[in-house]
Amino acid sequence: MKRFLIEKKLLIKCIFLILLIVFTGIPIPLIIQFMFDKVIPSHNSSLLIHSFFLFVVLILSQIILNYLLSILSSKWTQKGVLSLRSKIFLSGLSKDIFHDDYTVSLIQTIIISDTEIVGVNLQKILIDGVASTISISMYILVISIIDLKVFLIISVAIPIYILINIILSNFSQKFFKKIQENKDESLGFLSDFYKGFKFIKLYNVMDLKKNKYHSIIKNMEEQTVKYYIIVTFLSSCMLIITVISPFLILVYGCYMVFNGNTSVGTVIAEYTYANAIFSPISVIIGLFPVYKQMVVSMDRIKSIEALYQQGKVDVKYKDFKDNTIVDIQNISMKNREEQYIIKNFTKKIMDKTIYLLQGKNGSGKSTLLSAIKGLYMIDSGNITIKSECKVAYVPTEVYIFSDTILNNLTMGLKEYDHSYLLKLLQITHLDKDLEKNGITIYNKINANNSLSVGQLQKIKLIRAMIDKPNVLMLDEILSNMDTESQLSILLFLKEWSKQHTVIIVSHNSELIEKNLKVKYIKL
Repeated sequence: MKRFLIEKKLLIKCIFLILLIVFTGIPIPLIIQFMFDKVIPSHNSSLLIHSFFLFVVLILSQIILNYLLSILSSKWTQKGVLSLRSKIFLSGLSKDIFHDDYTVSLIQTIIISDTEIVGVNLQKILIDGVASTISISMYILVISIIDLKVFLIISVAIPIYILINIILSNFSQKFFKKIQENKDESLGFLSDFYKGFKFIKLYNVMDLKKNKYHSIIKNMEEQTVKYYIIVTFLSSCMLIITVISPFLILVYGCYMVFNGNTSVGTVIAEYTYANAIFSPISVIIGLFPVYKQMVVSMDRIKSIEALYQQGKVDVKYKDFKDNTIVDIQNISMKNREEQYIIKNFTKKIMDKTIYLLQGKNGSGKSTLLSAIKGLYMIDSGNITIKSECKVAYVPTEVYIFSDTILNNLTMGLKEYDHSYLLKLLQITHLDKDLEKNGITIYNKINANNSLSVGQLQKIKLIRAMIDKPNVLMLDEILSNMDTESQLSILLFLKEWSKQHTVIIVSHNSELIEKNLKVKYIKL
């Protein structure tokens, strides 16, 4: 909500326009009463023209004011939505929480859908809620002056209508929450499905996945049907209130006219004001499910903000008196299920050394490298890196930008050594690979290009090394490469480690140990 209060000037303008709209609407029933009680009996055409002119001016004023309100309120809410989306997106950039499809789909739904729901529904509550509340208050005040009995009837009816609809709105909130959760599950499934489509076909589990998806959308259908049953029923209730309540006031007014207790003009004014009262009442009642939707989306946004706060990225920099370049002190990290990935791990990493990081599958090797780079949230402990030390990390995941090979090799660098780039192309044998493919580093590539996984690995490695980092962390970087390329890279790393630190994760430890003098980090 705070994000929507930043644009206070727009909000004040909106409230001012709402007040103008309400006050320009109040005289309309009184004009009608005046025409029936004064103009028609006196057959005064001059008064008729003036009354009609005033009526038209008020209506046109309302049209113009409503148009201006729609513009300003839309700008106000969308600025709030933009601010909220930016906050969620930017807050997540410093937190490596995107480890599973559920979290990713949850964040996607919240950024695209829930923020919009909060903004649009808040706009409805502002315009319809504030305007209706002020209108009801003013019209009830006027009608209490005209007829106290009608005022008492309306005063008793309003709380009953509102109470019934609050109860129904609580049901709609429950089903709306389930619908949003179904969207998260559906997005997570689709993301996982398309990512692993090839393997789903290879392993012959397409029918299993189809059944799973059918179950998800069937559940979504059931919750959506229940939600819209309540919403539609609420709409019907609002229609009944809007039509029947003023009609009952009209019947009562006719009875009073028959007994000579009031005039026709007064009855019409009462009927018009009753319409003017119960119409905004139906609007307010309709806002209860809107508010409940907004509460659900706000709770989901808060859940993401809480997720952002669960861990800390605690990488510090300082000068060491000895040869230490990275000091890991008693760090622990958990996954989304609150299970420890790494627990109470301590290690000093020395400069100008090659380390082989060992451990069983799932022991946290990649997680540790991510934490040293500041990509993974630490639950406890500290990681300290030598001052002004550059750290590069080459993960197992393969990702390329839809751009030239050269830009994929140098993107994000303010400057680079072109001769050093050419040297790295030779060392990794990427220059030969590209030549065989009939392309150069100036050709554009994307995920659908014909580069092999090994060639993409080489692009990642060159991108990490071209910046000449003090610490180079390589996660399975030699996989999918030909033997000649592997040996050439290892030979270069052997020489390179005389001035730099290298941390390697590899399932082919024999190859590493045979060609490099390594120390060990064990998890």
